[in-house]
Amino acid sequence: MDVVRRVGWATIIVIVLKLVTACGSEPYRDELPPHTALRDGTIVPSPGYAYVNNLKDDFTVVWVPGKANPDVPNVVASPDEGYWRSRPGYTWDVPNTYGPVHWQPGLAYPGFPHVVSSTKEGEFVPEAGYTWDTPNTFGNVHRITNPACNKSIVIMGDDGKYIDFDLGQLIKDMGGLFETYNAVKSDITNVKTQLEKTYIDDASRHNLRAELSNLQSIYKEVGACLR
Repeated sequence: MDVVRRVGWATIIVIVLKLVTACGSEPYRDELPPHTALRDGTIVPSPGYAYVNNLKDDFTVVWVPGKANPDVPNVVASPDEGYWRSRPGYTWDVPNTYGPVHWQPGLAYPGFPHVVSSTKEGEFVPEAGYTWDTPNTFGNVHRITNPACNKSIVIMGDDGKYIDFDLGQLIKDMGGLFETYNAVKSDITNVKTQLEKTYIDDASRHNLRAELSNLQSIYKEVGACLR
């Protein structure tokens, strides 16, 4: 009984189980299933892991990218198993070292070009010169154009009649003034190359000339917006 009082009944049970093992029974295992931990007497997945199903006796787990770290706020599981990364807008207190993180303005938001962390923790804003596609709503952004470019210009339609062309919408669709300017410039070069060919028919040449005239009008207007 002295042994019982000194080491406790739990130890006695372990000793008995190990004696059973020595007699040829199934080996005793006191280790936990892979990537699990004991918390308040219950086996739970280690940080970053989750059970693959809800079966009572199945302790199989899988790494879950994006799963919050229960011990370090604003740190989540990386796509690579066993690694962690800070949430968007946060950075490690010690650079490139796992541990506490802090909010840092100006950090890029992954997957959303030209969106960065604000000076206010938890908020994101478009970079200078950009605005939300949907006003005041987090998501994709586009360049802010010169207000003078939010207008329509007259160009030749496919049927030979003059039409109003929404220049502001074109600039938005192309991603900004510079993008539009360069794209239209490239289109002009391509059309001129087509016109230099000697084997195109008269109808095709007429259409190309009309297209070139339209592109040159757009190019001129966009260029004026850049000045």
